[in-house]
Amino acid sequence: MTDDVELLSSIGGLDGLAEMLRRVRGDRGLSQEEVAERVGRRRRFVEQIECGRAPQNAHVLTVALLSRACEVSVGLFVASFARPREDPLPWPREHRSPRRAVSIRPGATFGDTYRDLLAQDAIAGAPALGATLRDLRVRQRDWPQRELAARTGINQRYLSSLERGAVPYPLLLTLTRLGRAFGATTAEQIAYTTRLAQTYAGEIEAPPLGRPFASWPRRTR
Repeated sequence: MTDDVELLSSIGGLDGLAEMLRRVRGDRGLSQEEVAERVGRRRRFVEQIECGRAPQNAHVLTVALLSRACEVSVGLFVASFARPREDPLPWPREHRSPRRAVSIRPGATFGDTYRDLLAQDAIAGAPALGATLRDLRVRQRDWPQRELAARTGINQRYLSSLERGAVPYPLLLTLTRLGRAFGATTAEQIAYTTRLAQTYAGEIEAPPLGRPFASWPRRTR
């Protein structure tokens, strides 16, 4: 818990996410009601994010929904959360083409929304994020899970669940910790954090799913 407080005090966190959503809405000319309708939530959901008062919703599914609603990359929101607090926020000048319309049921739980988006191929979801995490840990770093657990302060059992795709919407704080473990510089750390989120959102392709360990050559020392 102390580590979480220390990390959150050094990054943009909820304040960065809030400011970026306000900027994106302003740039797109969207009201809070319009964004809320597009993500199947009430206005209060968007209002709480913009006030930095929604820690329970600061997870990857939230930014995947917001990015779809505002027609920007999920990376814009993730980088706003994970960047050092003193770094300025960019203006959201990017504009992605409108994505294929999907059905988001108003008032559905996050669990129902997640399952609906998976069924409609609107996101790649937790399995894609898990495959990417395994790829980074095994192929790129040759770390056992206990090494990644030690570097991130994340419970090894939880890391195992992440890699198996059994965590439907991990917290942005968790992705930030993982990005910091893999990256040597601030730019690399944000890039790794963003990559994990983008594979979840289906914006970039994930490594093959399943259990690829046997076919991966181990690095020789």
